[in-house]
Amino acid sequence: MTERTPRFGALVVASLAAVVGAKYLIGGVLATVETAVSDAMLVTGSVPATFAAGLLLVVAAGGIVDGAGWARAATVLTFLLVAALSAPALLAFDPIIVTETVGMGLASAYLLVRNPIEDESPRRVDEEDSASRIGSTLR
Repeated sequence: MTERTPRFGALVVASLAAVVGAKYLIGGVLATVETAVSDAMLVTGSVPATFAAGLLLVVAAGGIVDGAGWARAATVLTFLLVAALSAPALLAFDPIIVTETVGMGLASAYLLVRNPIEDESPRRVDEEDSASRIGSTLR
């Protein structure tokens, strides 16, 4: 059985997804408590859409960190969905939304070109030549 481990690039993409997802979750909470919340904290000005985007981004980040096979495609789709839903703020040239959308676009391009989740097969030791069979130890 192979073990799937994320490489450094996967952890960078996961941290971007987690930070943007946490921003939208916090923005959704603030929007339910207060009436005046910045457009940069909401997706399409809707609290349920903001919670959904934040939850999808956090789940995608967790999948990448876990090394799940579905995480690569799910992250690209989630980044594209959040960027599309943030179109009104993008058209208004909100610097926060523009910056995170550029980051999500670059991360999506990276995920389309490379697979940052590495498959490691278990190492096999030849018992005939093994030092443990002979009784020697490495010092």
